[in-house]
Amino acid sequence: QDNSMFWLRDTTWHNNFLVCGDGYDAAVISRNTFLIECNVPQILQNNTATRGIWALALPDNYAKGGVRPLKYMNGKIYLGHRNLYEFDAVKIEEFYDYKVKNKTNLDEITDSEGTILNSSISAFDICAGNRNTACVAYINPIFQHAEKKGKLFICRNFLNAAPVWEDITKYAVTSTLEICQWSEIYDLVIDDQNDNLIYLIARDVFDQSNSKIFFMEYMPSSGIWEVTEKTLNLPKAGFNKTLKEKDSENLYLATDFGVYYTNSELLSKNRWEKFNGDSKKMPACVVTDLVINYQNNKLYCSTYARGIWEGSLASNLGYKFTYNNTTVVEEPLRVDGKLIVAANSTLELNSKIFISKGSVIELKKGAKLILKKENVFNYEGQKIDLKGCLKAHANAQIHFK
Repeated sequence: QDNSMFWLRDTTWHNNFLVCGDGYDAAVISRNTFLIECNVPQILQNNTATRGIWALALPDNYAKGGVRPLKYMNGKIYLGHRNLYEFDAVKIEEFYDYKVKNKTNLDEITDSEGTILNSSISAFDICAGNRNTACVAYINPIFQHAEKKGKLFICRNFLNAAPVWEDITKYAVTSTLEICQWSEIYDLVIDDQNDNLIYLIARDVFDQSNSKIFFMEYMPSSGIWEVTEKTLNLPKAGFNKTLKEKDSENLYLATDFGVYYTNSELLSKNRWEKFNGDSKKMPACVVTDLVINYQNNKLYCSTYARGIWEGSLASNLGYKFTYNNTTVVEEPLRVDGKLIVAANSTLELNSKIFISKGSVIELKKGAKLILKKENVFNYEGQKIDLKGCLKAHANAQIHFK
C-alpha cells in the first residue's frame, strides 16, 4: 500500500519493499517466497530468507487499473491480463527458466467499431474439484452501444495443452438483466463440488453500491444455463470478493459493509448471515479479500484501513454434509458438525481426518467407511478414537486399512 508491503512470519511483521507502488494482490508460494502485484503493472518476487526482490517478466501489460487477478493453485501461478497466463511456481521460486503458458490464447473479439471486448481479464477461477474446468470474465461494458459488453468464457479441458474456450456471455442473463451488458463481472468462483455452477459478482460500473450476486448453473439434462439472482437480504453495498469453502456448502461474500455467508439451509430461507469472527466484533467496513487456512480452519478477511480479521469457519455452526455412492478422498478431510455416509454408499479416506469437538460421523444402513485408524485426529492434531464420534447403523461397516 503506497510504496510499502508488509509480510508476517510467525509473530513478526517485516517490510523490505522500499519502493513497489500501490499493491493490488499477493500469492504465497512457500515459507520463503511470495509474489506481489503492483504498479506499473509488475510482479515482484520476494525471498524472505535472503530478502532479495526480483521483477518477473510479464507477457503483456493489458491489465486494468486495480483488477489484476492473481492466484496460486496446485503448484502453478495464474495471472489474468489480456490472456490467462500460467507460471510454474517451483521454477519461479528457484528463479530459473520459468516459461509462461498462455491458457486462453483467445483471438481479439471486436465490435463493429473495432472496440476490443476481451482486452483485460477482470476475474477468473479454476475449479478446485475438477481442474479441467475454468472460467474467465473480461472487463466492463461501454454503454454507448449495445455491442460494447464484457465477455464471459468457460473451458472444459483446461489441463490440455491447447484448451478450448466457449463464449457463454449470451447465457449470463435473467428475465430483467443482461449481466455483461449492464454490469462488470468483478469476481467469480466455480463450485468445487459442482463444476456446472458459477457464482458471479456483478457491479454497476457507475455505482459500486449497486452490486448483485448471481448463481449461474448449466443443466446437462436440458443443455441450458439457469441464472438466478441471490442478492436477497444483503445490504446495498459494493461486493468485492466471493469464496467457496471446500467440501462444504458455505459461500462467503466480502462487501463494503463486512462479510456475509450463506448455504443451502440459509438459501431455503432466502437469507445471508453476517460473519462477525470469533470475537463477534468484526467491524462493518470495506472487506477487500478472503482467504481460508485449512490448517486451522479459519477465515481471514482483509479490510480497508481496519487491519486483518480472522474467525472460525461457518462450518463450526453445525454444518452437515452427505457422501453418496462410492467416494475416495485423497486429501485431508475435516468434519465440523455432521458427516453422513448415505445408505449403501462407501467413503474411503486415504489421508488424515480431523474431527472438531461435538461433531458426528453417521453411517446409514449398508454404508461403509474405509480408513486408517492412526489417521483420526481432533482439531488440535491429537490422535483420537473414532468410536467417540461415531453413530453407525447395525448394518454399516468400518474397515481399518
